[in-house]
Amino acid sequence: MKKYFVFAAAAVAALVSCNKANEGDGVSKVPYPETATVVLNEVDGNSKLIELYNGTKSSVSLEGWTIYKDGSKTIWTGVAGQTIPSKSYLVLYSEDNWANEDETINTNDPSYIEYEGKGQVFHSGISAKKSVKLQLIDASGADVDVFTRGAEPWNDKGYMENKVCSFSRVPTGTGNWAYATPTEGKPNPDAAAGEIEQAK
Repeated sequence: MKKYFVFAAAAVAALVSCNKANEGDGVSKVPYPETATVVLNEVDGNSKLIELYNGTKSSVSLEGWTIYKDGSKTIWTGVAGQTIPSKSYLVLYSEDNWANEDETINTNDPSYIEYEGKGQVFHSGISAKKSVKLQLIDASGADVDVFTRGAEPWNDKGYMENKVCSFSRVPTGTGNWAYATPTEGKPNPDAAAGEIEQAK
């Protein structure tokens, strides 16, 4: 089974600067939505996680919020009582972190049960080398934020892979999307490590 959340890889990544060799021609130009209460803040296809950030002065209930992937399926729904405090982060983990060798998900693993119960598991894979569209939708059904890498057809493999960087808002919460050193559950770097090719 894959190691929980690839802790070792994250530790190595924290010590190594992100490689600029994967820079491309484009960079995401999606700044912080002024009306948003919570935003998508980091997407890491290597550690298989999505991070949300609440930049407001108040706690926000995430009950009934969803993440919609590739314009076709809901991969996460906030559970009853789930909140994100002011100026805080919520990290969601792909179910693939609990995949067995045959790629089935070990739903009996105690850590899976714990994180699923807290609403911190999303039901989909996520990759550093594929096109993807993630939409954050609030409980009323309104689009709150979006991250896209590439274009349709979604889940296409024809993209460069950066094995040490995540896709991150730089700076935290308010910036455009760029490559940056992964910072799971913590502030993103103040400076980008490179532009995300084929992103918008």
